[in-house]
Amino acid sequence: MKYLGISHVRDLAPGNDPASFAPYAALAGLAYASGSLPAPALTPTLANLPVTARTVLMEKPDGSLWLAIWNESATSPTTVSIYLGNVTSDASVYDPLTGTAPVSTGSGVTGMTVALGTDPLIVSIQPE
Repeated sequence: MKYLGISHVRDLAPGNDPASFAPYAALAGLAYASGSLPAPALTPTLANLPVTARTVLMEKPDGSLWLAIWNESATSPTTVSIYLGNVTSDASVYDPLTGTAPVSTGSGVTGMTVALGTDPLIVSIQPE
């Protein structure tokens, strides 16, 4: 078994209790106490996220982020915007159900849009 080295786990979907993600943190081998885990250095904001969608934001010790987004209730794809604030980053979007190659990439971006359907998406964010 490989250790993922994840230092933060957060749910970005509005209205979700951070304590509900304690099992995800434990699964990654983290010591997690509700409310005591500091926020990642960069926290993306999401616009147009359906209420049935869920997210998990993971920060690795090197400062890179992995954002998982899924919506099992989707009837058609929704365009979701991901904003990184003033931080420019290299970002790649993966659909793990279709392969290991990114479905889109961006270099030096402060945001991007993704088409969220029923497949989960993984967004890799590397702050510059």
